[in-house]
Amino acid sequence: MTIKKAKKRFKLGKLNDKKSRIVNKRSYDNNVDIVVDYVFNNANPSIYGSSAVTDPRSVSIKIQHSFVTLPKNDFKPRLDDARIGYFTQQYDQMTSSEWAPYQDVINRWDLKKKDASATLSEPIKPIVWWIENTTPYEWRNTIKEAVLSWNSAFEKAGFKNAMQVKVQPDDAKWDAGDINYNVLRWTSSPKPPFGGYGPSLANPLTGEIMGADIML
Repeated sequence: MTIKKAKKRFKLGKLNDKKSRIVNKRSYDNNVDIVVDYVFNNANPSIYGSSAVTDPRSVSIKIQHSFVTLPKNDFKPRLDDARIGYFTQQYDQMTSSEWAPYQDVINRWDLKKKDASATLSEPIKPIVWWIENTTPYEWRNTIKEAVLSWNSAFEKAGFKNAMQVKVQPDDAKWDAGDINYNVLRWTSSPKPPFGGYGPSLANPLTGEIMGADIML
């Protein structure tokens, strides 16, 4: 059965290094995005694939590679507790002789109090969200209020005004691809597959969240 199923799988074929090419690159202060169009050729395809494949003899796949400078600071990671759900990072200590040379660290923001002795203090570096300038004007206040409502949860953790919301200027020189900006991005679709989701990028060694986007 396994062999039969394998024969019925769609096969890309071989990578064509002459037709594959870099189609876009975006350079920022501490991160670079490179978009590559990989072309695969299969002269005699036995399976034609889904409707997403125009011609199984030549398939193009675009992949973005992001290179990011890791922060250098005194951020202290917190280890994962398997009894509680977290988004995590897992890294291996390849030179260790331990039987399980890996650790899971939870993803979290680098929030520190301005006044460490205060029960409630503003953070040294708040979490700043930018409403993308493509967002319809009539929804901007609603989105802002929804995000700021999370401040009540941070107050229970001892932080005041941890979340801030700004609007991306129409003449901004930066875009959502820059890891230095957390962006609330508007997506328009007649059949939206989601109400909202938030991809984020964290330091794989410590779990410190370096940047995030929320798709609305």
